[in-house]
Amino acid sequence: MRARRHVLATALLLVVVACGSGSSSSGGGNQGKGTGDLVIGIITVTSGPAADVAAVSARGSQLAADDENAKGGVFGSRHVVLETCDNGSPSGVSDPQKTIACGQKFIHEGLHTVIVEDEGSMKLIENQFQQNKVISIGGFGAAEFDDPQKLPYVFSLVGRADQGNAIAIAYFQKHSYHNVALMYDNSASSIAVGNTLADAMRAKGIGVADTETFGLADVDTSAVTGKIKAAHPDLVYINSYGLVLAHILQDFLPSPDASNTSIPILGSAAFANTPVVLLLGKKDIPSLRMQDFVTATVKPGASYSPKLQHLVDGVKKGGTFPQTGTVFLAMYGYDLVNLMVRAYDAAGTTDADALKKAFENFHLVRANGDVYTQDVIYPPGHHSPVCDSGSNNIVFGRVADENGVLTEAEPPNPVTC
Repeated sequence: MRARRHVLATALLLVVVACGSGSSSSGGGNQGKGTGDLVIGIITVTSGPAADVAAVSARGSQLAADDENAKGGVFGSRHVVLETCDNGSPSGVSDPQKTIACGQKFIHEGLHTVIVEDEGSMKLIENQFQQNKVISIGGFGAAEFDDPQKLPYVFSLVGRADQGNAIAIAYFQKHSYHNVALMYDNSASSIAVGNTLADAMRAKGIGVADTETFGLADVDTSAVTGKIKAAHPDLVYINSYGLVLAHILQDFLPSPDASNTSIPILGSAAFANTPVVLLLGKKDIPSLRMQDFVTATVKPGASYSPKLQHLVDGVKKGGTFPQTGTVFLAMYGYDLVNLMVRAYDAAGTTDADALKKAFENFHLVRANGDVYTQDVIYPPGHHSPVCDSGSNNIVFGRVADENGVLTEAEPPNPVTC
């Protein structure tokens, strides 16, 4: 009970890969070239229980804008301003009506580029944005967003969900896990990912020991974890985010004071954005591994790279680093704005079709410091980044440090997409 009280006292919000960026700002109106500030819209959660974690991504976004402005701004003279529109809800996820209102607001203001950080929200406003040639970007895993014929002005910062599935399966195979249980929340996107992962596992001869879903706001998860344990899997793979993960992981610990689980657990990249170990008041859970981008981890005892240090320092300008989020959220927020300003600089104009072409011609490489997350190269006919072992470089981390940087536990696996 002591551990459960610690969880409830420490975290009151849900953490999502796509739950927040947003910077303050003024501005709006038609942003024609040479008319002053260049405004980038951001539809994000700034109210409700996810607002604190959204601030981590917001600081990353603002740092990207500051970096561009320090170089003279877009087109060498136009100051980049970020304008947010809140679509948060009391449950911690986006509110559909507020999302639609935000989309209409930005269209009315004549904004050329808008960041929409979760695919559920993008789905609601994609038609209006396409009709008005609004360039939009976010973290979209569903294959339907990787369709330039249907959605010519939509781009994803990160790879599709099926690429993440390939990374997970490579991990199962490396460790000879032949019977894996799946757990994921009951959101439509998580269910879709879970179904495709299960199909891909069976195609590779990996058994699905059990599949269980849960609600993001669940407090008592013992029924679903009990079913998983009764199935005796070799490994439990969990795809979700937020406080519910602390309850789930606590159920797998044999006692409140235990620091390990009897069944190995692998958390998805979404899971990695929730510092569950810290929420449980633990220093480490050796049986837990989490998928994360290599740039969001460091080797044990290693120093930060200069680029990572720049990000951490920039985030800390907005206050202490929240213990309820990880540095990947700041990377995500930074890269979303970074891609927008790079597209403007490459296009030399605010014309939508020129910006679209600039995106399609991106060759941004993580190893060169162009981006934080993964290489951003869009193959012909795709608006999701190319998938290869070098561009994704997903490592397997463990407990996060005070800046939300995970410690590497296992290096990347070669992945064929």
